[in-house]
Amino acid sequence: MKRFALGAAAAAATATLFGPPEPMPRETRPHVLTCTPVKKPVSRRLRLPGDVRPWREVILYARVAGYLESVAVDRGAKVHRGQILATISVPELEKELARREAEVELCGPMIARDEAQRAARKAVWDRLAEVADRTPNLVGGREADEARGRFAVAQAQLEVTREREKVRRAAAERLRTQVAFATIRAPFDGYVTERWVDPGALVRAGSTPMLRLTQVDPVRVRVRVPESEALRVRADTRVRVEFPDSGRAPFEGRVARSSWELRAKTRTLDVEIDVPNPDGVLRPGMSARVALELEERTEALVLPAPALVIERRRVAPGDPGPARRDVAAEVVANQEVLVLPQVQGYVEAVFVDLGDRVRKGDALVQIAVPDLEREQDEQEAELALHPLLVALDQAELSWREAVWSRLSRTVAEAPGIVSPDLLDEARHAYEAARASLEATRARGAPLRAALQKTRAKIALATLRAPFDAIVAAREIHPGDLAQPETTRLLRLVQPDPVRVRFRLPQAEALALRPGARVTIRFPFAPGVPPVTAPVSRFTWSLDPGTKTMSAEADLPNPHGALLPGMYGRASLDTEGPETPAPPRSAERAETFVLVVNDGTVKKVPIEIGHEDGVEFEVRHGLVGDEEVILVGKNLVTEGDRVRTTRRSP
Repeated sequence: MKRFALGAAAAAATATLFGPPEPMPRETRPHVLTCTPVKKPVSRRLRLPGDVRPWREVILYARVAGYLESVAVDRGAKVHRGQILATISVPELEKELARREAEVELCGPMIARDEAQRAARKAVWDRLAEVADRTPNLVGGREADEARGRFAVAQAQLEVTREREKVRRAAAERLRTQVAFATIRAPFDGYVTERWVDPGALVRAGSTPMLRLTQVDPVRVRVRVPESEALRVRADTRVRVEFPDSGRAPFEGRVARSSWELRAKTRTLDVEIDVPNPDGVLRPGMSARVALELEERTEALVLPAPALVIERRRVAPGDPGPARRDVAAEVVANQEVLVLPQVQGYVEAVFVDLGDRVRKGDALVQIAVPDLEREQDEQEAELALHPLLVALDQAELSWREAVWSRLSRTVAEAPGIVSPDLLDEARHAYEAARASLEATRARGAPLRAALQKTRAKIALATLRAPFDAIVAAREIHPGDLAQPETTRLLRLVQPDPVRVRFRLPQAEALALRPGARVTIRFPFAPGVPPVTAPVSRFTWSLDPGTKTMSAEADLPNPHGALLPGMYGRASLDTEGPETPAPPRSAERAETFVLVVNDGTVKKVPIEIGHEDGVEFEVRHGLVGDEEVILVGKNLVTEGDRVRTTRRSP
């Protein structure tokens, strides 16, 4: 108590001597928490559902008609390439083949017979020629002509018989190919996923489905990317694929291919990822979860999400200007073709896949046509036989002409020596030989035409690109049966240029003139600037139902940024009196951060990229060493003086 009293007294004395104490000065500057942008790799992940699809899937049809004799597999069976799956009974083809093979076997004895006959005729001619040389008047001219003519005919007949053997072998081989169609084999390793026929069923060529075969290693995971993200997907885009309920570890890889074209109804891009499946765990039809890594950057400036300021302002309406008609537009391919076959056969090879670029003349699909190839062999053999048949008839004609000429000279020189019947017989034989030669020569043109037709069909078995294009759809695999003019193989679209198609209401359609310019914007295609181009064409007539007219503008597309199926807006400058559009107010969003520079707050507009709610990427506006306000933004405005505490990284 005594110490307290002394302290109080001292304080009172001090106050009396120096007066009351002055208050301490208060710090009025706001206190904010700041941070500095960090450089780090960032990517935006797009998550979408996907479907597992087989690598290949074909429905097996027969090439010949008949009753099904046996089916060696059932649903779920694992098969290997070349394995026999089913057999069709074709007794009529087998009997015809047996007849053709018997004809081939007969060629050997026929050749031996003709060789013997040629040797005999040659011996007679050689003997008569030798006698005629030694004793010129001993051998009559008619006998010499007969011997020489018979030998020439025998020689030609031997050549014909030898060549005819090749024709018969080609005909037998053609039938053997048709009989081979009765045995259905697996075109690749896979599983039988469906069976539609049983033994005893009548199978019609090209129309009765028998089995469905699926190859599941690898598998394709197909995902549909919306239009707003389609341009960001590339062939090397990284992906992560998860398979719920399968027990399979997530697959990390890259996009294998895309259709390049948006689906018209959904405005989505088909994207495929190839996933190995050696254990067969992944089944076609399964669902998948796909994460696409979009817009990857290795050194991006990143700030925490609280540092971002978004301020919305209402913009006052300005001069409305002349009337501009804003209508919906759609990007379509400049050229598009559906590739259909013109010959029937099993697909042997497909040289392209979804999204591949092809050049004019590139091979797209190869169809196996062994029946046409055997038919070509037979026709080539028949065409090779034709000159020999002509030579045979020419030899016959020369012989008959020599005999008739000699008899005619004899009658003229010594009437009565040659009987009229013998002379008529010689003349008729000569005329018949001449007619036969003309007929044989005439058969050459149809043979050459038939061979050219078959060669043209075989050439059609290799389908080629009609122009530079991208494969927008693939609907077949090796082993599929291609039916002429009905089986859809591929769909090709030309990527550059593209057409932008839009429809104008009646009033604007009547005011449209050639050369009018249109500005096209693509609201769902980030990075694609508005394009102004002349109207290339319009239909002149209006659709009776909608009272609108279709018009098109051609746009260059060298880098493929414009995808068929993309949505756009077309603004057309119409001619005629200007009708001012009603003024419209708009709202504009401004993104910026507050930066502290020498203790003063400054507003810095920025362009942001990837953001995930935790942090965001700064694409433009900052260098990387700025001090950005993180906490306390609502306490300050531009130009205020502040105190800062920098957050540790």
